[in-house]
Amino acid sequence: MSTPFFPPPPDETTRAARAAAFGAAHPGAFASSEEARTYLGNICLPASGLWAYAMTTKAASSSMKRLLFQLEFGQPLTTDVNDPNDLNGDAATTRLLDTRLFARAHDVQDPVAALAGALRITTVRDPALRAVSAFKHLCRAHARSDIPFYAERLHISALTGLDWAKDSYRSAGLERFLTFIDWAYDAGRTDLVDLHWRRQVELIRPDVFRPGLTARVEDMTPFLHRIAERLGKPLPDSFVMPHANASPAATGRDLVTPAAEALIRRIYAADYDAFGY
Repeated sequence: MSTPFFPPPPDETTRAARAAAFGAAHPGAFASSEEARTYLGNICLPASGLWAYAMTTKAASSSMKRLLFQLEFGQPLTTDVNDPNDLNGDAATTRLLDTRLFARAHDVQDPVAALAGALRITTVRDPALRAVSAFKHLCRAHARSDIPFYAERLHISALTGLDWAKDSYRSAGLERFLTFIDWAYDAGRTDLVDLHWRRQVELIRPDVFRPGLTARVEDMTPFLHRIAERLGKPLPDSFVMPHANASPAATGRDLVTPAAEALIRRIYAADYDAFGY
């Protein structure tokens, strides 16, 4: 009888070896085995191997995991969990990757073969709205005095003078946040650029992942039906995307000043080119 459960996760040495083999299979794509490992950690898949999802932070990844759970197991993800340290507001999908129902790609025996045999799925988002969402993520962390992202908030303040008490959810704060990201990329300090505001092309690496389906967050409904049909599990016409930790539109594009727009266009130029925004 087939099982929907992955075996216990491998040890760190095994993960490192798998990442090294994956990097070797894609010459020139990764600067190091550690970079390949980080990349594989951002891809999830089920034990069935039917699909693989390259998770793009701040681009409906929580909602997509809810959808994929429903398609994989035939029922919505209704098992709830509360985690006061989960800033995403959807701890159930955050912890889903620790349940052995979904696994990260470096936890499967042969990541190259697993991705080759799967329907490869990813999501992308308007770079401006994604940048605003990432900024709001940090504002929320400040408002809650959370330990997560404390160092990141401190780095941004030290370099740009951003005052989280005054500049949260304000255009001036967004500009300083973007100024920090721009500096980090120019200085070659990508170690200071968190996944939540890293370029989407760096998370997905379309030349490596080669997605079979790429959905835009701004137009998800047609994509949902295409993925379901490709997996042989069509959705009813009345299906509604399972929204998770949705951001209010009131603090979206209205925060983007001309100065912020210029920074976004420079920082995320590769995203605009790759995904047609």
